[in-house]
Amino acid sequence: MTLPLYDAYNPVLLGDLAQDSDEFLKILTSAFDQMVTMTAIMDTAGRIVFLNRSALDTVGFTIDQVKGLPLVEAPWQKHLPESKKITGGMIAKAVAGDSSQVENVLVDLHGEIIPVLFSISPIKGLDGKIVAIVAEAKEIVELKRLQNRLEKERWETQQWTDSMGAFIAKCDPEGKIISCSQPFLKALKMSMEDVSGQHICNMTKLGHSTEGKNLLQDTISSIKDGKKQSVEVALSFGKSAAEPFLFSINPILDEKGLISFLAVEIVNISEQVGLREMMIAKEKEYSSHLEQEVSEVTKALKETEQFNKNLIDSASMGIIYLDENNSLLFANPEMEQKFEKAGIPRDCIKGKKLAELGIFPAYPSWKKIADPVKQKVTFGQMKMLLNYDEGRRLQFEVHVSPLKSTTEGIRGTVLIMDDVTERNRLDEEMLRTRIRSEKMSSLELLISGVAHELNNPLTSIIGCAEYLNEDASIGEEAREAAKIIVNDANRAGKIVKNLLAFAKKYTSEENTINLNEVLRAVWDIRIHELKNRGIEAVLELDPDIRPIEADATQMQQVILNLASNAVHAIEESGTGDRITVRTIVEGGWLTMELEDNGPGISEKHLPKIFDPFFTTKQPGKGTGLGLSIVYGIIEKHGGSISVDRAYKFGTKFVVRLPLSKSSVVSVIQTAPVPTWLPGRVLVVDDEKNICLTLSKYLADLGCRVDTAKNGCEALDKIKDHAFDLMLVDIKMPELDGLQLYQRLREERPELTKRFAFITGISGQEMEDAINTSELPILQKPFSRKDILRFFLHLETKFAIESAGESII
Repeated sequence: MTLPLYDAYNPVLLGDLAQDSDEFLKILTSAFDQMVTMTAIMDTAGRIVFLNRSALDTVGFTIDQVKGLPLVEAPWQKHLPESKKITGGMIAKAVAGDSSQVENVLVDLHGEIIPVLFSISPIKGLDGKIVAIVAEAKEIVELKRLQNRLEKERWETQQWTDSMGAFIAKCDPEGKIISCSQPFLKALKMSMEDVSGQHICNMTKLGHSTEGKNLLQDTISSIKDGKKQSVEVALSFGKSAAEPFLFSINPILDEKGLISFLAVEIVNISEQVGLREMMIAKEKEYSSHLEQEVSEVTKALKETEQFNKNLIDSASMGIIYLDENNSLLFANPEMEQKFEKAGIPRDCIKGKKLAELGIFPAYPSWKKIADPVKQKVTFGQMKMLLNYDEGRRLQFEVHVSPLKSTTEGIRGTVLIMDDVTERNRLDEEMLRTRIRSEKMSSLELLISGVAHELNNPLTSIIGCAEYLNEDASIGEEAREAAKIIVNDANRAGKIVKNLLAFAKKYTSEENTINLNEVLRAVWDIRIHELKNRGIEAVLELDPDIRPIEADATQMQQVILNLASNAVHAIEESGTGDRITVRTIVEGGWLTMELEDNGPGISEKHLPKIFDPFFTTKQPGKGTGLGLSIVYGIIEKHGGSISVDRAYKFGTKFVVRLPLSKSSVVSVIQTAPVPTWLPGRVLVVDDEKNICLTLSKYLADLGCRVDTAKNGCEALDKIKDHAFDLMLVDIKMPELDGLQLYQRLREERPELTKRFAFITGISGQEMEDAINTSELPILQKPFSRKDILRFFLHLETKFAIESAGESII
């Protein structure tokens, strides 16, 4: 068979070699035999013309054994139908003029499978026509072995990490998770796909504030020199209580000294923290003992100087010696570290006065004593402050003793300084938490009473206004006024419900809403007012926003409260003229930012701004409930609210809410009209207006209505008449609704099947009604539509209860 590359009649193609085909074939054969890769030349029908030495040695055949065979039928393709199919497809592509490359396998004479990187390409003549096909195969046994080894090592590493039981995460230099151990995923209740690419700060709940998250983020950001760092933060998983965890962050460097990735180990240190607190108590006990020891040691200073130095250098408290002139003579290593923290080198403290070193006596309230006369150090117990780091201070409980000599009397002063800064911080936090809890308890009691007093008149207002609105004899202006009364009364009723929700005694009415629409509605109401006050209102809303599950009225209250605070701050300070609200979708969260360019919030006020009753406004201008209500609403919706401390141009509140799984915004439907209506109804309520309003509602529906002002009067009515439905207020004088129900259940249990409560409260009494009777409850304030919905509910309930028995 003649090699297609050779054309004796085309000397232009082969040049000088065209005159000697044998010489050309020798050169071509020699060139291919020098190649390490296996090479085969085929004609355009896919038949083997030539195999180089590397290919023949690998498959164990001679050229005479395979010459003229189709490549797909070659012996090394034996028993490999899939390989034959791949090879045939590649030959077809080459004949069509395309090159291709895949991973394939060969079989040698011993039956061993050899993995190769296989490519087939066309060879064209000067006229562009395909004259032959060349196939190359590079053995990749070692490469596949290395790949398998690498994959095995990766698997073994992951199995080793998972078997440790510790929380381990591999993050990029910015802190985004690359992979993590199975115990960590199990604690998060997430999969590797869920956490991959997420920042490790966002994977856990770091307390109720952003302090822990910011601390962890700052630690990750500060790793620039490749040194391992650790940080202790409070951490919780799901709804569990926060516990102290130690994040050990070890940067792994590449060959260039750059950070390749971060190895993060997260360890629960609850026991260690408990031991640390126990050690603090032990240190106090030891302090008392140390005072006695120091006194005894100073008596024999010259004889026991070395012993004294060793004892003082190893002390866990700071110790200062002052000479007769109250200049610093000596500070132990622990105290030298405190001075270094304040920016004073060790070699610059000797000979200085305490005031020159930033140490000042303090009042019991830890305020600095500014009067120089009162700054004198006296023997006994004192409180002292050490200024450090831009105005912050270390707090010390100090025992001051005279430094005595056995021969010369008092030679100076010894100060034993116990650093209680962290302990005081924890005590203040516990006190603040207890005060907040007590305020919340008082607030819940207050709100429950206010709700009852407001819901009764609101029900009457709504009923009368609806009656006027439907009266055809009144004019259009009066009808519009009635509509306004209905809308505002309903809004007031929702505000009462929001207060009850804040007091944890009411369930909010959540729907799938578009927050942009709520923002625009609120802004449309406030825009004119803001312009009149000289304040620019800016909306920067994400057009691709997704809906959230939330109570629209409560979201309006959040926006209004935050905006009102911003307006008040700008007007009171005379600083700023702009309020901006923006929405952003980030991952599975919707972020709403409300910022102003006003005076900002003082650093000392930031920890308290969400506390109930805390306010910086003048008396009579603020209740201190606005931000605490906002905090409660956002928390109940599964979100978070914080102040962006990095924002330096005013105040920025950041609200984060989880996105809804549904993409359809809820539409409030009109309640359908029930097919069942009670023929005769008894309304029992001590509020005369409620009885009149509800009687008018029911009479318009075609019901006959009797009323009673308490349970005793209701019992008299029940003796004389049979009622299809009894609507009874829970809270009444003489005999309340719960007591009336108990009487009927004991004396005439058949009547309890047509018993329902109406109430304007939402507290223990209502919970007792639900727990003891499981009766339907109509919540005040209510409108005509609410009554229709309530009857529809009763229709379903009564139908179920009466299945198989007659209705009384």
